[in-house]
Amino acid sequence: MTEIELSITRLAALGRSPYQIEVELGFPPYTIHQKYHAALQEGYARMARLEDSKSNESMTAPAEPIERQEKTTEEMSQREKLAETRRLYYQSHRSEIREKQRRYYQANKEKVAQYQRQYQQANKGKIAEARREYYRANKEKFAEWSRQYKARKRQEKQKTNQQGESAWPENQMPTGDQNGAGLK
Repeated sequence: MTEIELSITRLAALGRSPYQIEVELGFPPYTIHQKYHAALQEGYARMARLEDSKSNESMTAPAEPIERQEKTTEEMSQREKLAETRRLYYQSHRSEIREKQRRYYQANKEKVAQYQRQYQQANKGKIAEARREYYRANKEKFAEWSRQYKARKRQEKQKTNQQGESAWPENQMPTGDQNGAGLK
């Protein structure tokens, strides 16, 4: 068996579905059944034998928990090794990476803004629909914000009126009687 077939058999024996195996190993969808059907079936057969042996043991003695063994470097596929290396690098260099990203953004702020404008222009309808959908989903929240905003504005208006400010500026005070006769 090749290394790929061994990996497929091992994952199938762990109870993974063909889709999960394809995703984990990076295969295109529905190809595992066509190219590696025998390895897949062997893995499921191993899983069935393991479950049968567990059921026979459970009648005689309590089952011990199976500890997951970490893979050694030799057992890891090339893709898994690369992913692990990247994860460790980013974990240990997080602050430097963020600083580089910040400097790039500062140096290329106008270019980034231009790309954003182009994206927004090209996807105007999709963005508008997403905003409408968000508004529909959160209508209650927006209504509450609107009520709070209007209440703050009323309080500010009352506060300014209570502080003695007149509705008419000093230089435009009306003169004459209440009916408007004699107004300038």
